[in-house]
Amino acid sequence: MEITDMEPNKVYAYTLATPQDDFRVSYRLVPLASGKSRLEYEESLVAKTARGTANNRVSGLLMGWFRKRRFKKMALKMCQS
Repeated sequence: MEITDMEPNKVYAYTLATPQDDFRVSYRLVPLASGKSRLEYEESLVAKTARGTANNRVSGLLMGWFRKRRFKKMALKMCQS
C-alpha cells in the first residue's frame, strides 16, 4: 500500500497493488459556504488482465449495492464523531 496524497483535513489517497489488480482510493473534504464540509469518495479498480477486468465487472454489478451501503454507514459514523 502506498499513500499517494495527504493533506490534513483536506485529502487522503492511497494505492493498493495486488497480484491481480491496482486499487486506487481517495477521500476529499470540500468546504461548503455553510461552514460545513462535503466528503467526496472516489475509487477505481484496474485489472492487470482481460480476465480480471471481466471478473471485476461481474463482481462490481453483484456487490456494488453492498459496497454503497457499507460506505454510507462508514460516512455516517464519521459524521457522528
